[in-house]
Formats: sequence, C-alpha cells, structure tokens
Amino acid sequence: MLEWKDIANKTRNLLATKNFPEARQEIQMGLEKLPNQINLLMIANDIYRASGDRDRSLEYAELLITHHPDKWQGYICAAQDLFALKRFEEGQKRIQAGLEKLPNQINLINLEKSLEEAMNIPEKATHLSVINQNGSREHYYHFLIGVLLPLINWKITAHGKIDGPVLMRSCAILDKHLISLDIPKLAIKKKIDFQLSEHFCSNVESICGYDFPEKYDSNKIRLASNYLIARADKLNHKYFKKARESSLPRVLMINRSKPNEFYNSPESEKKTTGNQRRSIPNFQEMCDGIQKYYPEIIELEDLDLYSQIALFNCADIVIAQHGAALANIVFCKQNTIILEIAYGKHREHFSNLASSLNLKYVHLNQGGDHSPVEIEAFNCAFSKVIGTFV
Repeated sequence: MLEWKDIANKTRNLLATKNFPEARQEIQMGLEKLPNQINLLMIANDIYRASGDRDRSLEYAELLITHHPDKWQGYICAAQDLFALKRFEEGQKRIQAGLEKLPNQINLINLEKSLEEAMNIPEKATHLSVINQNGSREHYYHFLIGVLLPLINWKITAHGKIDGPVLMRSCAILDKHLISLDIPKLAIKKKIDFQLSEHFCSNVESICGYDFPEKYDSNKIRLASNYLIARADKLNHKYFKKARESSLPRVLMINRSKPNEFYNSPESEKKTTGNQRRSIPNFQEMCDGIQKYYPEIIELEDLDLYSQIALFNCADIVIAQHGAALANIVFCKQNTIILEIAYGKHREHFSNLASSLNLKYVHLNQGGDHSPVEIEAFNCAFSKVIGTFV
C-alpha cells in the first residue's frame, strides 16, 4: 500500500537538490493516487514556491483551505503567496478567514501582527537578505562567516547610498553582535516578520555568505575582518594592550563551555552547541603542561565580539577543539599557528580557512568527540609549534 510518507520523502529529497521538474512530477503522481492528502498538498505548495511560481503555489494553498478548512496551514500559505503576488487585500482576507475559523491559532495571530507592522514600513526601507550556506545563522560559524562579515562588506561599499532603515533577519541570541556594529538604522526582524516585510520594501537586496569551506573568498573575508580589527583596536581593547607588553609567543587556548539554554529551546533552529557536541575532559591537564608559556585560557560564549576579535588577532598560537569558535581565526595575523583538535576524519572547514588566510594549520587527532586527548601527543605537537618561535 502506497503511503504519503514515501512520496513525501522522495519529493523532499528532490526539492533539497533543487530538482524542481522531477519534484513537481513526483508530487503530481502522488496527488493522483492520494488526492488532497494534506501533507502532499503542503509539499506541492513548497515546491512551486521554492521554484518561484507563486501562482501555482497559491493554487495548492487554496486546495488546502478547501479540503482542510480546520487546519491553519492553508490560510498561512495562501496569505503569504498573495502577499508575494502583491495582492495584499486578498492576503488579509485569507488571514481573517483563518482567524474566524481558528480564532486562537497562534501562527495566524502572529502573521496578522507581522502584517500590521510590515504595512507601516517606511517608504525608503531596504530589505537586506544575507544568505548563508547550509547551516543555521543562529550558530556562530555560519553567523560570523555567513552573515556578519558579508554585512560588514555591504556596509563598507553600499551603506552610504542607503537613505532609510535597513531590515535584516534575526540571528537570535547572536543579534547582540550585530547591534555592536553600530550600523545606523539597522532593524533586526524575526524570521516571519522579515519574510513578510520584503513585499513592502521599495529596495530589496541580497548578498551571499562566505561560509562554504570548499572555496573561501579570502579577499572578502580579509576586507571585513580588517575593518573589524581596526574598530576593535580603536576601542583601545585591553587584549591589544596586554599583547603589546608581552615578549613571549601569545598562546590562546579555547575551552568549550556549557551551551546557552536557548540552543535546547523550541525557538532554536538547530539544537545543541558547546560541550554538548564535543568536549575535552582532560583540558586542564593540557593547560597545566604548557603553563610556563602563560596561555590565555578562554571560554568564548559570553565574550563580546570585540574581545573575541582582539584575542585572536593578538594570538601567535591558537589551540582549540573543532567547533564554531575557530571561525574567529579570520581575525588572526598571517602565519599564526592553528592547532585544531578533532576526532575522526580530517575536517576541511578550518584547515581550508587557515590555508586561504595564510595561517599555519596543525591537526591533532582525538579518540572521540568527548574523549581525553593523549597528553604525550599534545605535548609533542605543541613542542614542535612553539619551537618555531625559538
């Protein structure tokens, strides 16, 4: 017996690879066999929406309302499609129809509030989409390299030409770093508000993130990171002062801390972070073994952006387990040594990033994501690294 889940899985795989022709064909065959099945209708709406055909996606949204009037999804999809088609009054009516049927439905209530806000957007507002690659902008690696650095370059090259407010999608708890940039008139919006606001902005722009390890754009990354390094230095950051007073090689050791509770909450796009994902149980033993070099031992999760910039820019040697904290090597000076501790197959994210930025990369294997590091192997690796400064 054919089940809708089989069709859905096959179709979603095609959609994930943007194979729209085959995805459309597959969903049509599925709906012929299982007419008006709610999950298949929603997938059909997704397919045509993703391929840019809002008229056809609207047709499936209307079928959702017709055949499943007690479900909120049809009203939401229809309203969003109508807004994209600039048919705002009709979109409002779909929301109202949904609320009449389902007066306490939170998604419909939120969409109505978002619509009210979007309709009051100033005429000269710019809707800026920063499109990061294959990961959540709520996690630091994709946030920094996929969102923040491209935003800085956009600010450098374009912001002087922008008259009104700049609308940008929220990065959840990492918004604090966006706010610290002091970009005039930057307005950070929740995902649903940001998506809706596009249809009411006179200027719509999109820029691509740099967070794809296969080919980092080192020129763009350096342009943005140098801007931020200069800003951190101008703020007379204490870490720069401390580094200038030291004659020893500056060793920075990064420990993974407990994750912010946000990453275990329903609001998080992708669950878990920090030492939930990876840890080094004998981290302190590693630190003790190199204590004569006075390593700076840091947990980054609660540090402000400019402290992180200064720490990495002042370091001569960075030691860290594989993880998002190593995205900060974009702020390192050329020839800084990056010692990455990672389990299993060699991971290209930070070796490629280090290579593209003319940093020196060393890999040290770990027995498991939460296994102790072999102290003898670590001491041997560190001795070779520190020996380059003697």
